Amino acid sequence: MRAVLNMSGRPVRIPAAPVAEHLRSLLDAGMGWTRITRAGKCSTCTIARILNGQELIRRTVADRLLAITYRPAPGRYVEATGTRRRIQALIAIGNPVTGIAAEAEVDHSVITDILNGCPRVRGITFDRIAATYDWLAHQPPVTSRASSATACRNRGRREGWRDPQWWDDMGDIDDPDFDPNTAERPANRDELSAYRLSEIAHLTSLGVPKNEIATRLGMNPDYVRDLIRDEVRTGQAKPSYEAAA
Repeated sequence: MRAVLNMSGRPVRIPAAPVAEHLRSLLDAGMGWTRITRAGKCSTCTIARILNGQELIRRTVADRLLAITYRPAPGRYVEATGTRRRIQALIAIGNPVTGIAAEAEVDHSVITDILNGCPRVRGITFDRIAATYDWLAHQPPVTSRASSATACRNRGRREGWRDPQWWDDMGDIDDPDFDPNTAERPANRDELSAYRLSEIAHLTSLGVPKNEIATRLGMNPDYVRDLIRDEVRTGQAKPSYEAAA
């Protein structure tokens, strides 16, 4: 079976680095080892080996671990930014506070407190609002009154709240350091340069040819080659970048 999977392009063992990165993001978010091992149906030894640099893991284990999503424990208090943004986004598409509260099975005063800036919410509130958001984000407003939906949309525009589609496109809805007000600002010269260098480093590490990198980034191939050479000379890039001819 292993030989068949390898020949079909689906090897039994695959690189563990993406899984390690995902595990670290779960731990950073506050998810404990016990909950991760239970959700991933694996041992703490497996988690430890991956985090300590194991290069390859079984595909089935990787699939289970990558499928884990962070959900705070019901009694745990968590940062409220993502919950507040979800409520704002639902209001921006026409959902009234009372309708959101009813769907989430929380008191409407809880929604109001979150909108008014309460810094933390209980894990169970986070869960319920997140589930409500996932359900209502692409549904008609939960009100039969057109005037109520219009008032909610007007409030969203007035407050500058982003709708679910915007968050789908941009991501980072739970990141308190992400500022929606500057997200759509055109990148300045230094930011664009840093982005291009990062993309060049990433693509060359994957063995993408320099000419193709230049095409993807809309850059001159000779300039891309010069950038890679300069990065290698200054020690900011690995010599393996030069292998992408």
